[in-house]
Amino acid sequence: MKRENMSGIWFFMKKDKGFILLEGFLGIFLLFIVGGAALQGFCQGTAVWNAVMREMEMRQVSRDLKSRLGSYFYFRCHKIRVEKKGRDSLITGSSAYSSKRTAFYLGQLQDRDYPTLYVSVKQEGGDPGVNPLLPPQIGANNLIVTTLPQERVQWEMDLIHIKSGKTYHFREVFPYAVW
Repeated sequence: MKRENMSGIWFFMKKDKGFILLEGFLGIFLLFIVGGAALQGFCQGTAVWNAVMREMEMRQVSRDLKSRLGSYFYFRCHKIRVEKKGRDSLITGSSAYSSKRTAFYLGQLQDRDYPTLYVSVKQEGGDPGVNPLLPPQIGANNLIVTTLPQERVQWEMDLIHIKSGKTYHFREVFPYAVW
């Protein structure tokens, strides 16, 4: 049955070989254009997602550090001594109930190429145990600790995400000698 009306969908169904080949190339071309635009949007989306994830990671490290330092100063520290070590601070705390001395400082050991925050705990008569307080992908810089009135200590430093170079300024005030 032959259709004489060339309008509507029947017009596109009547094709010769050259027209089918042209339509196929146009379809592939449009597919590449749409796919490229989607890929570009996906790449931009992943870059934004990575930036958001780094920001969340820095905030999580900041909260973790705040809780660790806060619990130490609040529950286990009764005396604090702050010394300048170059441009950074060396913080030594001790408890009235034990013979342990705890020191916090910025240092650089063999396994890391950048400064990070370390805690050193020394029992009287023993060797100190040194551990990093930050994860491997986070460094620290410009540690400034000052003692404040009413048995409080202000802690400031810059946290640095090593891969991206993004910095996060950490600043907290901790009470000590509470217990």
